[in-house]
Amino acid sequence: MSDTPIWQPGPRPAWVQALNRLGDPASLSLDPDLLIAEARARTGLSDFGDDDWREGYRVFLSALET
Repeated sequence: MSDTPIWQPGPRPAWVQALNRLGDPASLSLDPDLLIAEARARTGLSDFGDDDWREGYRVFLSALET
């Protein structure tokens, strides 16, 4: 048996904990346009600035789904 400690993950960020509390991830829509619409509806804001962030945003959401 090795004396090398087994890696243990640190605490999950608050946003991951919130997603986990929602339950089945398949029931959570990560559609980029629906999330933007939800953000607009909840905040009343509509100006997200330049669109430079959108490609990374879509890649991130795709990675979460897969």
